[in-house]
Amino acid sequence: MRIVVGMCFWIIGAVLSAAIVIALTQWFPLTDSPLPLERKLDHVLNELFNRTHFLGYAALAGAGIALVSFIPSDIRVNAERLIFWGLFGAASGAISVSCAVFLYKGYWLYEQGVAVDSISLMALLTEEMRLDQYWPYGAIVGGAWALVLAVLSMVREKEIREAQQALANTSPGSPDTIIREHRAQRAQQYLADRSHGGTGPDRRT
Repeated sequence: MRIVVGMCFWIIGAVLSAAIVIALTQWFPLTDSPLPLERKLDHVLNELFNRTHFLGYAALAGAGIALVSFIPSDIRVNAERLIFWGLFGAASGAISVSCAVFLYKGYWLYEQGVAVDSISLMALLTEEMRLDQYWPYGAIVGGAWALVLAVLSMVREKEIREAQQALANTSPGSPDTIIREHRAQRAQQYLADRSHGGTGPDRRT
């Protein structure tokens, strides 16, 4: 329950922060405009609705920050390892999503009869296929998934180390120690038998 509440808090905070930044960047250019206040507010709201994908990025980023904040402190010390796998997962996710969208959009354009060779590569990727709107989602999801796997791997490694340490602490002693303990037990048994008048295991008649 605590994790769910914390994630909701971070997600809502990130979305609100992104919305405030977008609203301010749209409001300041209109401060000197002769438009009425209602028109200015409508313009800001329309720009917010047109940039909902940025709010989605902010929500995913907030969820990622929440996941990182819940990582135990003894695992966070491996920051370099987490950063490496996070970046690797983000790059892999972005490339995978970009390739998938490229293939899908390319097939769709082919079915529509669009001459792809007549369009510049940059225009094809940004205007026709709009890869710039999809790859950030893949980067965020891929990075988050890689972090989760890295944390699980670290937790497993920690459990194995603790189990090995516990086994080492409870392992039997050296052969010399075992022999000495066995001889001491035999000596105690011999003395106990003699005190009771017995012949004892080693007593000769």
